[in-house]
Amino acid sequence: MNLGNLDLILVVLAFLGLQVWWIGMTIRNGQNEKPLRSSEDSLKEQKQQLENLYRKE
Repeated sequence: MNLGNLDLILVVLAFLGLQVWWIGMTIRNGQNEKPLRSSEDSLKEQKQQLENLYRKE
């Protein structure tokens, strides 16, 4: 076997190992992710709080 073949095999194995690691990290991060609240809900809540604040005065 040529020396170049051994180097190529090592590079391919390193690449595949990094791909498996990256995909695993991506899947784990997706499972722990909290759903984002829409900006409309946040704006509605802020509007309601401000309206309540001005009503009290």
